[in-house]
This record gives sequence, C-alpha cells and structure tokens, in this order.
Amino acid sequence: MSCAGHVLAHDEPVKPITGLQARDIAAKTIAPEHRANVIAILGPRVDTYVAPLDWYIWFYVPEAVQQGRRVHVVGDQVRDLKEGATEVRRLRVVPYKPAEVVPAADMTVDTSQILATVRDVGPLKGLKIVGSSFELRQSHVFGQPVWTVDVYVARGGETEKFGRVIVAARNGQVLAVQTDG
Repeated sequence: MSCAGHVLAHDEPVKPITGLQARDIAAKTIAPEHRANVIAILGPRVDTYVAPLDWYIWFYVPEAVQQGRRVHVVGDQVRDLKEGATEVRRLRVVPYKPAEVVPAADMTVDTSQILATVRDVGPLKGLKIVGSSFELRQSHVFGQPVWTVDVYVARGGETEKFGRVIVAARNGQVLAVQTDG
C-alpha cells in the first residue's frame, strides 16, 4: 500500500468510507465486550479526495497496554492494530480512561452528513471545499462528543486551510466556526 497515493496492494484504489463505517470495520477486530468503547476517531486530510481515506479508531480496552487499542482502517480494510498511547496528533503519557468513551448513542451523525452540513455554513457557502480532516472526541468545552472538522478550500488555484468547524456528534448541530486568517 502507498499512503501518498492511497493505493492498496495490486494498484487497487482505496474505497472511500465514512468515519462511522470505519468504526464498524475496526470494531470487528475488538473483543465484543469492548466494541462500543470508542474513545476517538481520526481521519487525516489527504490531497487526493475531499474526505479522509485513512481512519484511526481508538478503543478503551482495560486489558490492553495503557488501556488503549488503536485500529487503522484504510478504505474498507484494517491495516494495523497497536496498543498503548498511540495518539497521532497529540502527546499522551497517561492511560486511557472509561470517561473518555463516546457513548454509541452520541455517534449518530456521520462524516458524510457533516461534510454536507459544513458546505452550507455561512462563511463556506460558495467556496469549493477540496479537503477535510475529522476528529471525534468527548469535548469538555462543549460538554458532549463533537466532530472537529478542519476544512480546506480552493482559492486562486491554491489550496488553503479555511479553518475549523465543530459539530455535535449526536445531532449534527454546528457549534462553532473558527476561521484561519
């Protein structure tokens, strides 16, 4: 597999999936009693598609190293599993905790729906969205699980980061828009 071009073995293109579809694929690698223990979902931005093609899903698993197991999903296939503090965008030195688990009932709005909602956010109307990254976590600021979406737009033939949109994971309500610039 080539991460840069997002091609699977045998030059098979990656099948785009949503964050919650990736969660469901990842959950099949976790013991049944821990499948609902999602701590976070991360889909990093790629240059070749408007939505992420790789997804990282963290599960709270008490018997795992530092109580965490990360599953990396590319397209509709599991690429690898790791245990311990395996954060991609942040430093982590403490074990995962049950309080970090996002309740399944709060993961009802998927990334494809959120991307459609983001396109209609006032400052983004009329702009061409060319990339995005998604991260689902419990938010202490908003008191609920949220999707944090970094949005990239095309302006003058260049791609630039527009900013960040924070969306409630339960109902898809836009909670905040933070523009860069």
